[in-house]
Amino acid sequence: MFSAGAVQRTKKHAISWPVSLIASAVLCLLWLMPSGCSVPAHDGAADTFHLNFSLPAGSKTDGAILFLLDGVQAQTFDQMLQAGELPAIKKYFVDRGLYSPRTVTCNPSISMSCFVGILTGQYSSHAGMTAPKCFDRNQLMCFDVETHFDKNKVDALYTAPTIYEQFPDRLTFSLFCQVHRGATKFFENVLTAGPAIAFGMHNLIDRLSIYRFNQVNEFARMYHQVPAFTTVYMLAVDFAAYDHGFSSPKYRQAIRDVDRHIGRVMGDIQRAGLLDKLVVALVSDHGHVDTPRHPHLESYVRDTLGVHILTGEPDDGAHFEQRLAKYNRYVGVTCSGGNRYWPVYLRKPIRREGKLVGMDNWLGTPTPEDLRQYPTDKGADIDLPAELVAQPYVEAVAYRAGPEAVRMLFKGGEVEFRRTGGRSGPISCHVLSGDDPLKYREHVPAEMLSGKPFEQRQWLDATVGTIYPDLPVGVMAYFDGRLAPDLVAYPPPGWDLDGWWKSGHGGIRDVEMLVPMAIAGPNVPKGTVTAARTVDLMPTLLQALGKPIPSGLDGISLIAQP
Repeated sequence: MFSAGAVQRTKKHAISWPVSLIASAVLCLLWLMPSGCSVPAHDGAADTFHLNFSLPAGSKTDGAILFLLDGVQAQTFDQMLQAGELPAIKKYFVDRGLYSPRTVTCNPSISMSCFVGILTGQYSSHAGMTAPKCFDRNQLMCFDVETHFDKNKVDALYTAPTIYEQFPDRLTFSLFCQVHRGATKFFENVLTAGPAIAFGMHNLIDRLSIYRFNQVNEFARMYHQVPAFTTVYMLAVDFAAYDHGFSSPKYRQAIRDVDRHIGRVMGDIQRAGLLDKLVVALVSDHGHVDTPRHPHLESYVRDTLGVHILTGEPDDGAHFEQRLAKYNRYVGVTCSGGNRYWPVYLRKPIRREGKLVGMDNWLGTPTPEDLRQYPTDKGADIDLPAELVAQPYVEAVAYRAGPEAVRMLFKGGEVEFRRTGGRSGPISCHVLSGDDPLKYREHVPAEMLSGKPFEQRQWLDATVGTIYPDLPVGVMAYFDGRLAPDLVAYPPPGWDLDGWWKSGHGGIRDVEMLVPMAIAGPNVPKGTVTAARTVDLMPTLLQALGKPIPSGLDGISLIAQP
């Protein structure tokens, strides 16, 4: 939830905090220590978090709990699981239900987008939010809901119904997850999350979120019902990656800590006699990749290439005329959200008889041909996608090639994905240049690379084991968004595009796109799913709980239909 960009902005503002606020933060953290607020210690009893899940006789006991884990990479998780390092998750989830070791998340692989996908069953772009940070070229406004300061605005940026809204007659709760529209109550660690993040006490934040179950359980006893759906968000793994690197021992230790905390909660649930009555699930939002190198792509585009772009910041409070004057001074706006994903919005060049005569207003969007001969301040046109992909820190560039077509330029060539029949329709792949730009040849049937259309689930099954899992579907869905940019650059592993953290995400590689997912409980069969998407979680939970699955979702239930 608190992405690398979020923490960057938090740190930028930290030095200006008033002394009184810092003092208050210190006092708040002291109060929050286990001896002060009874939050169980990091190394408490292995089978209890001291949560009272008991209910009055005759209470309604059907419901679901989702543990939403930030930044857990699929391959590392599965290695640890198979090595016996995650005994609680194995016992309560994997051995009792469905386990999907390779689950593809949303594009872009950034927390807020992924949360929207998980909790609505639709890709975030289809749900109404293209990305947590984006530019509206109609209103001339930048939006940013991925930072610590603005994250609570996220519910205003998507339109699709959430899983909470599927239970209007039941209790539902969100413990620290900002995507919570329709929940009965949202519990936020409002006085603790910011100071705790500033002091690096991420494990404490997770324990605080879990401890909110005590308040949830008070409502459950009051209403004589287990909540129909409760989400508990845990962020410590994500920050272990940022601070120490995805490959570090501390990253793996953070995953072990999550297993221990979840095991303690599940032990309390079992003692209350609810283990076989509740559906429980866990899923992560995105993976991670080490990023020891940190070029600044925006500076290269602006200063070296001569494309006059602006870094977009939220425009809250500025009048339209002010925004118009500001943005008309530039030909492009970048809204980088996640350091392994760099989108840019560009104005369309106006040419007469082949000569540049000006730039269109912001309502005009450039064609693919415009992007391949884009004007610069230096007086020469450039092939912008080619210039970007020629850099060692850019692996691929994606741009829209029509209403239902997206092109992707790699160092080894270019492909075009085309879709027919709307957002759920079949997709074809056309190799425009190069031998094997996607590195799919050894994994994907040859006919899938020959321009023949295939259903979207076929693309998932065929590509989940590649370095670009489900890319044709994910990138097509991303450019469906109303606020999608004109061009996106993605770096290879080892690089981010604007930051200093030791690990990052946001791109299209398997290490950041694949996450673990597990579901167990009543009506959930036991087994392993070879390929799934995070958008499948919502419909699967609804079916397990006996609720109808809404039409128009991108996800499907993983439970076989009777």
